[in-house]
Amino acid sequence: LQDMLEHTTNPLSQLEAAYQLLKPGGYILITTPNVEGILAKILRSFWYHYKPGEHLTYFSLKTINLALEKTGFVEIESKPTSKSLSVEYILDRLKYYQPQIFSILLKLARKLNLDKWVFEIGTGELEAWGKKHSH
Repeated sequence: LQDMLEHTTNPLSQLEAAYQLLKPGGYILITTPNVEGILAKILRSFWYHYKPGEHLTYFSLKTINLALEKTGFVEIESKPTSKSLSVEYILDRLKYYQPQIFSILLKLARKLNLDKWVFEIGTGELEAWGKKHSH
């Protein structure tokens, strides 16, 4: 369930339905915004995943694990998600907000051969998975 549970008013019923559809021993994978992630804590009410009317339910690592457990899943694991992004990619995206500043910084990064440096950056989301009982 990729970026879906946060759009529902009753995520437990969605998880129960998914559980029923899975074969014994089958797995579910979920991605959803992480309400206790570092970006949510820093940005607070400006966090880009706060979307009234669109995002109806929010999860943390603890609450997604509890939801999976409550709906019958076992071998539950969850973790914050991240992406590997280059300096070039980051500065190129930031040009959208401040074209003059970030265009200059991008040129400088290229000149200094820093543009290909890669950083692991949190996405503000989490992923969780669980298994349907094998019997």
